[in-house]
Amino acid sequence: MRYALVGHGRMGRAIEIEADRRGHCRAHVFHRADRGTLPQMLAERLVGRFPVFGRRSRQVDGTWMWQDDPDFSMHRHIRRTTLAEPGTEAEAQAYISSRFSQRFDHEHPLWEIDLVDGVRHLPGEGDGAMLLARFHHGIADGIRLVQVL
Repeated sequence: MRYALVGHGRMGRAIEIEADRRGHCRAHVFHRADRGTLPQMLAERLVGRFPVFGRRSRQVDGTWMWQDDPDFSMHRHIRRTTLAEPGTEAEAQAYISSRFSQRFDHEHPLWEIDLVDGVRHLPGEGDGAMLLARFHHGIADGIRLVQVL
């Protein structure tokens, strides 16, 4: 499934998000984002509006529930990396594949966002960045996550 979204303010103007049925999302940023505002924007729009993004799953007396993460840090959930030259789409896909094969740390909320710089030849913009969002299906299904983002 593909969705075209219009970003707000300093985060850029055009984002294309692809989501699959398991809640895996990939977003292409077609205008340069202000990287310094990403943690603040996510804290306000994601964790601030939807508290489950600041909680971890815990089993208490045989029942699973969400519990606030006492060590929650936005910086634990946001990764920044730069693709090596030439930063082709194939290299971006390889990076995405490597990230999806990694397990979440169940001691903390089950989501991560990677800001990947050094992506070359973006449609209509040339060089830029890509956002890779990974969310555990227990937080929400793919369609709901696209609506949240």
